[in-house]
Amino acid sequence: MIHSEIIDLSRSNLKDTKIPYLWGQGELIAYENWAVNEFCKRTRIIQDNETASIVHLEILAGKHTYTTDSRIIDIKRSRLRTNKRTPDPKGENWLDRNYIDWETAEGTPRFIIKNPEINRIRIVPFFDSTFVVEGISDISFVAASSKIQKTSGLDVFKVGESVNVAGTVSNNGTFPVTVASATELTVTGTLVNEAGTSAVLRRLDDDLWMNVWRLPLVQVSVSNLDQSPEFNDSYHLELMDGILHRAYLKDDSQTLDPKKSQNHFQLFEGSIEKVRRDLLRLRQSSETIGPHRGTI
Repeated sequence: MIHSEIIDLSRSNLKDTKIPYLWGQGELIAYENWAVNEFCKRTRIIQDNETASIVHLEILAGKHTYTTDSRIIDIKRSRLRTNKRTPDPKGENWLDRNYIDWETAEGTPRFIIKNPEINRIRIVPFFDSTFVVEGISDISFVAASSKIQKTSGLDVFKVGESVNVAGTVSNNGTFPVTVASATELTVTGTLVNEAGTSAVLRRLDDDLWMNVWRLPLVQVSVSNLDQSPEFNDSYHLELMDGILHRAYLKDDSQTLDPKKSQNHFQLFEGSIEKVRRDLLRLRQSSETIGPHRGTI
């Protein structure tokens, strides 16, 4: 089903088919977004390890905490590119008991602290802060020659590495280094002329790739009503009870009906539990079907 069909069917069930409508199109779209997001959070039906803008993080020297995409519900697992290590997810209490000085420890990351509820992830330990250069109104960018300039200190970066730039107006990003000296880096990429900035330069040390459960890439709007929810068609009708639950909470003499709202909420909850069981069965089945390791 496409979004417009889901909304039209919900409107029909609300017996709101005559203009002027009791529930505007914008309201029903907002209710569908609530239903879809709640459905995804509770069932974890959308799993993603391919959308780079969501599942990939550049891991930099001297930096331990990173902002993750707000559409991430939870991180199932993660992997570092360079050594294929899978960092173990741990909580702060466990680290307090088992890892002395974990908050300041430097080295190859072994653990991650997941905080998707505040769009954060922390790596423990974090890469060596030696390879960080902080400007004090003395780092400049030259567009014509693709150069980053400073009076000293840039020799911590080497040819073949990549340097991440932050704290500028126009030059934030990651750039491969092709020529390096103590006072000047030549990089690959487009720079914009900026003089005397307080940029922070960090060596790109690794890449973290995550396997996540997430919300839809795009929320429902008037411009995409001809598209479908990202999950299987067989579950689209389950959204309707969520939409009706929210619709009957509209505070108006012709729309407010707490009893109907509660009834549809219970039906929506039941649908979520059914889908969770379906997904658990399907995922467990996919893990057990096939030859045992070593038989091929």
